[in-house]
Amino acid sequence: MQGSNNDEVQYDKWWTDFVSTNIEDPGTAYRTDFILEIIMNLRIKNVADVGCGSGQLIKKISRNIQGLNLTGFDVSQKIIEINKNNYKSSDFYCLNLNDDVIIDRKFDLVICCEVIEHLRNWEKSIETLSKLAFSGGYVLITTQSGKIYKHHKALNHLRHFKKEEIEDKLTKNGMTIVKSFYVGWPFMNLKNILAHIFYKNIEKNMLRSQEQGILNRLGFKIFGFLYKISSKKSGPQIFILAKK
Repeated sequence: MQGSNNDEVQYDKWWTDFVSTNIEDPGTAYRTDFILEIIMNLRIKNVADVGCGSGQLIKKISRNIQGLNLTGFDVSQKIIEINKNNYKSSDFYCLNLNDDVIIDRKFDLVICCEVIEHLRNWEKSIETLSKLAFSGGYVLITTQSGKIYKHHKALNHLRHFKKEEIEDKLTKNGMTIVKSFYVGWPFMNLKNILAHIFYKNIEKNMLRSQEQGILNRLGFKIFGFLYKISSKKSGPQIFILAKK
């Protein structure tokens, strides 16, 4: 399961540039809490995180839910090798969701968190994710809706979605929608607007920082609290759970 060279090189660099922002951004913890809640309500054993990046979601799942077999996939061979050294109890493989690949493993739950907005062929990725799930297994997708702001472009977002678009592709690939919802209004929207207005400072002092400063961390904590009291019915964050 190898990624194409162009995508692998791009995301090797991506993780060099944005790893601190990805790990510490309050949206990461916000999504993780939703994902943990969903997993706890499913009877599953084998879980794949497709687009696992630096392995933070796998780390959180293993700390909070015992007895799961966890596997991470990512297009970046660099980050896969780092994860193999950091998380000895999980398996990691290189996979490009936009390539034609032979799927030789299947899972009870396939998670794809904040990935498809980066892909040139997101429809193909839905097909691949569906193939990774056992019959009776699940696919869980999180992604973004609404306007693409400057900071989204810096993070290589190619498009944002309406949840119905993703639901339709999942259904066409043999999946049944179990849950589908927007969350995060108004505070995730507010963060996007502020990041857009102050983009030059954000890019220099936050997005590409190898380590976040005290003020950035304080801001992250404030928005982390605000996210928790945001709407569970509307907003720019999409969650979709489908069953095969």
